[in-house]
Amino acid sequence: MRVYVAFLRGINVGGHNTIKMAALVDLVRDLGFGTVSTLLQSGNVVFTADGSAATIAARLESGLADRFDLSIPVVVRSADALRAAVDAAPFTKEQLEQPNWALVYFLAATRGEAPADRDATFSDRLRATHTGPETATLIGRQLYVFYPAGIGRSKLDNGRIDRLLGTIATGRNWSTLANVLARCRETKREH
Repeated sequence: MRVYVAFLRGINVGGHNTIKMAALVDLVRDLGFGTVSTLLQSGNVVFTADGSAATIAARLESGLADRFDLSIPVVVRSADALRAAVDAAPFTKEQLEQPNWALVYFLAATRGEAPADRDATFSDRLRATHTGPETATLIGRQLYVFYPAGIGRSKLDNGRIDRLLGTIATGRNWSTLANVLARCRETKREH
């Protein structure tokens, strides 16, 4: 069994898609996954499982729909893939001094283009449609965005990112990712 992380998009935000973490843990266990724990109230689940990330995400989405009657996009990464994504981050030391402004968006799927073509296409579309101060870099199945004025008023939100990339993405800030990685290490030791 491997350690995985599921990032649920848009739960417990503004009173919408409310799921108690204890109920989420119960669901993930009932689906047959092991060593389940959550982090924060924003849908970060660490667990052990066999199978591919795509298959696990589909099972979790189906389980959320069946149990809670909610259509929640779920993006799954193995702990190793998450570590690699964090290691690949293009953020500068100065940017990481504002860890809540450095976000990594995890893409649910990739488009059919080759990675280099996809990266160039995304960059062109971003420049054509967005004039904000944010910096955004697409590397593989992650989009790294730094929000120099904070994320609250930025126009580079999930909706715009989804449209530009042609897939669902869910973001986590640098502080949250550090905590998720620590939980992954704990889960590996327990397992």
